[in-house]
Amino acid sequence: MTSAIANVTLPGPSDLAVLSPELMLVGAVTAILLGAAVRGKRTVLIPLLAIVACFAAAGLAAAMSAGLAVQSTAFSKLIVPDRLACFVRMLIYSFTGLLGVMWMITARYRPGEKSAANAPEFFTLLLSAAVGMGLMASTGNLLMVLIALELASLPSYALAGFQKDKRPGAEAALKYVVFGAAAAAVMVYGISLLYGVYSTLDAGAIASGIRDAGGTIPLAGVIGLIALGLGLAFKISAFPMHFWCPDVFEGANVEVTTFLSVASKAAALTLLLRLALTIAGFAENAAATATAPTPAAAVAVGAVIAAVAALTATVGNLAAMAQNNLKRLLAYCYIAHAGYMLMGVAILSGRTGVAAILLYLLVYLFMNLGAFSVVALVFNATGREDLAGLSGLGRRNPLLAACMTLFLVSLIGIPPMAGFFAKYQLFYALFVHKLQWLVAVGLVNTLFSLFYYMRIVKAMYLERSDAPPLRVPAVGLVWVVILAVPVTVLAVVWQPLTYLAEKFSRVLGAP
Repeated sequence: MTSAIANVTLPGPSDLAVLSPELMLVGAVTAILLGAAVRGKRTVLIPLLAIVACFAAAGLAAAMSAGLAVQSTAFSKLIVPDRLACFVRMLIYSFTGLLGVMWMITARYRPGEKSAANAPEFFTLLLSAAVGMGLMASTGNLLMVLIALELASLPSYALAGFQKDKRPGAEAALKYVVFGAAAAAVMVYGISLLYGVYSTLDAGAIASGIRDAGGTIPLAGVIGLIALGLGLAFKISAFPMHFWCPDVFEGANVEVTTFLSVASKAAALTLLLRLALTIAGFAENAAATATAPTPAAAVAVGAVIAAVAALTATVGNLAAMAQNNLKRLLAYCYIAHAGYMLMGVAILSGRTGVAAILLYLLVYLFMNLGAFSVVALVFNATGREDLAGLSGLGRRNPLLAACMTLFLVSLIGIPPMAGFFAKYQLFYALFVHKLQWLVAVGLVNTLFSLFYYMRIVKAMYLERSDAPPLRVPAVGLVWVVILAVPVTVLAVVWQPLTYLAEKFSRVLGAP
């Protein structure tokens, strides 16, 4: 008597080609660990290898977007390598490479910095988290969602606690792990309920089950969707799963905080956008215009996301007003911007909303990287991360203060900075799709943000300080100036960027 225990199917070359960016990073991790054994931990080759691998992976993701007509899914539909996934993977891997450059300028020369003494471990965790985030942006299968999310989360927990001999770092890691474990458990419970109701883990098949039932979702299915949404809200730091974010950002070192503030948000927002479009029954019509009929499921899903977006932006901006620690203040700023981008997810119609989110993420990358770079340089020179550390910076280091002002003005969304055009594009998409009340919420929250961002500008230019001139390495000043250029120049090429974003906003193979 014979029986087949399992049918093993090995991935073909086309499947492996889809994961070539991630395989590039996995190979870099292997090379980093082997290189550390041969050349030692403090060799400069380790961060250089990581940086080159990240930009190479981003290049592979860019090249892949040209061949999407040949293959739209891979690994039995576990991976969906559409143009949206390619764009976000390019963004995440490019950003990780830029973060490596920032690390070489800031953390590598910081006295007592654990990531400098243990560079192989640091970059192994960093690249592993980036791989998980890239996979999060490239799947619509709930099993793969869970695997990718944990692959992104577990290294992030270790990165948050990399300064393990310092109490704030250990506390940050502990809080991150506890909140992350709770969110993962809730998500697993939700996925199990959805599987029990629809007998599948594929989001498209779940959407088909909802349509076949006339849009009616059983109570267990509703609870499953809510639990799944709460797990994703944790990664986005959306209300009410945002409480971990300020404490973790404050306790982790600046470079880790910068990484979590952009890469994690980009991956989680893309995943939420993909699942929302699919389960709401709109993925097959993602290229529709604002006048096309909206499926009934999309109305309910969009209403929930819109309410969460409004609350997230408001809570983030109001809480930021009372902060004096710069990393904690920027953490609440991160929460507020997550709320703005969730407004774009709430549209659930047409490519204008998706394109607005992609453009917002692109601009946010440079704004956040620049602001945190200034905080890192000031911390290296003064040992302070609070507003008082920036007092008189306009006199002590005029160029650094001017660049910081540009980043802050762009974060507010004041013309002619790129941040203004990113918000304009988002609010225009909301207005076209008849979500004017979200536009009003966004404008009011922009006024709220003006208060705490201008507190930083006030400290730099209007508060007197007897401290001597702030001296930072010349390469650090050059780095900050380079980051300030796209924040101002992107506005000039906004129309081509909008066209490009619309080309990349085709979700799940929509025409």
